[in-house]
Formats: sequence, structure tokens, C-alpha cells
Amino acid sequence: MDNKNKNEEIKPVNAKWVGVVGFLIAVTLLTIAIFLSVNQEKMERLSKLNETTSGKQTEAASSILSKNVNEIKANEILGTADKDDKLNTLNKTLENSDNSKSTDKPDLKKTESDIKEGSKTNEVKTETNNSNNQNTIKSDTSKNKANDNKKTSKSKTNEATEKEENSSQFVKPADGEILNEFSMDSLVYSNTLEEWVTHRGIDIKGEMGSNIVSIAGGTITSIKNDPRYGLSITIEHDNGLKSIYSCMLSTEDGLEEGVKVSQGQVIGKMGNSGVFETADGAHLHFELIQNGDYINPEMYIK
Repeated sequence: MDNKNKNEEIKPVNAKWVGVVGFLIAVTLLTIAIFLSVNQEKMERLSKLNETTSGKQTEAASSILSKNVNEIKANEILGTADKDDKLNTLNKTLENSDNSKSTDKPDLKKTESDIKEGSKTNEVKTETNNSNNQNTIKSDTSKNKANDNKKTSKSKTNEATEKEENSSQFVKPADGEILNEFSMDSLVYSNTLEEWVTHRGIDIKGEMGSNIVSIAGGTITSIKNDPRYGLSITIEHDNGLKSIYSCMLSTEDGLEEGVKVSQGQVIGKMGNSGVFETADGAHLHFELIQNGDYINPEMYIK
């Protein structure tokens, strides 16, 4: 009896659970159906939107392509001439045709011919202008060369005049030929040192014991035995000019620092006391300094 009662109680419970599971399955299937329906609707809308957008893009691309083709044709007709002027002329022709309600179309072939002729005319004018410009440039170049030649000639004349004026103010410090020239921009070979060196003065070759004179009036500022150029005298002149006499054998009696000398006055005897130039024999090493810079003495002495 007890088992029979238990079976009767279990049957209603099982029926209840079956009903719940069936309800859940039904809800799940309905949800899936709704979800699929919504997704399908969205896909249809998206497809329509893509078709509309694609159509608009195709129309825009077609419009742009058509515009570019028209511009290319217009450029071919207009050529290299002034396009704005030719377009204005063509537009005016079309407007006049519309105003007169004429059925005749403008003669594009004639217009194109006129444009080509105008282009050729412009090319001829351009070539003519270029030719004229080249001739002008050549003419200006010739003038510039002529001016440069005149300036060079004047410069040489001025240099010669300046040298002549300077040489008239000074006398040669010793008799004899120039053994070594002034060279501050390039090297000269020293027979004594056996190497290439600069030479900041000139060497005047002469006989041992011959006279050395002052090139101009001035004041003795130094008498010393230079370790390179031997016995030397420095005389200060006007306008910041100094003269230096080196490699001397001896100086005249009575000469000392502060003593004034006159132009052509004997100041010493030619010798060979300069250690740097002993291989050159008896000579005068002569230097000129203008405002602290060594200058070429040949431009100032006769």
C-alpha cells in the first residue's frame, strides 16, 4: 500500500517538470526565431543602403570622368595659347548664337584653326623675343667685358702712377741689383737654410763695405744685432712708414736711437752679418713696414 501511494505522488511531480521544460524550450525557440527575423531585416536594409551608395558613387565617378574628358578636349582645342581668352571668345560666340535663335552651330573647326594660327603666331613672337633677349645679353656681356678691360687698364695705370709717385719720394738704399725679391704670398728657396721660406724684404747685392743710405728723412728708433739678419737699423718716417736695413757690416759713427737722419744720408756699410742669409754674400737685406704690415719695397724705391 505504501509503494502504491508513493507512485501516485511521483506522477504529478513528473508531469509538472515536463510542463516547465516544454515551456522553456518554446520560449527559447521563439527567441531564436525573433533574433533571426531581426537580423534578416537588418541585412536587407544594409544591402539596399549599399546599392544606393554604390549607385551614387558610380554617378559621381561618371560625372567627374565626363568633366575631365571635356576639359581634355577643350585643352586640345585651345593648344598652348592663352586658354582663358580663347574660352571667353568661344563662350561669347555661343551666347551670340543663342540670342539670335540661330540653329547654326559655331564652326568649331574654324575656331580650332584660328586658335592654332594664333598659337603659331605666339610661338613666332616668343622666338623673336628670345632672339632679341639673347642679342641684348650678348651686347651687355660685351659691354661688361669692355668695362672690365677699362677698369683693369685704369688699375694698372693707377698702380704704375702710384709706384712712380712713391719712387719719387724715396731713394734706393744701396747700389746693386736685386738678388732676392719680396715674397710673402709664396715660398722662395733659401740657399743658407736649404729650405723654402717666405721673404719679407728684398736683398740688394753689392760690394763689401759699400755705402748704405736712408731712403728718406726720419728718426732712428732701433740699432741692434738681430739674431737672424745681423746688424740692423730701423728708421721711422712719416705716414706710419718704417725702413729696416739689415746684414750690415757696421754703422756710421754718431748714430744712435732718437737721432734724426736726412734722405740719402749714409747710415752704414754693406756686409754679410745675417745668419739666415750668409750664403748670399755681401748684400743689404731691406724691409719696409706700412702701419704694421710688410710691403714690397720695390714699389717705393727707384
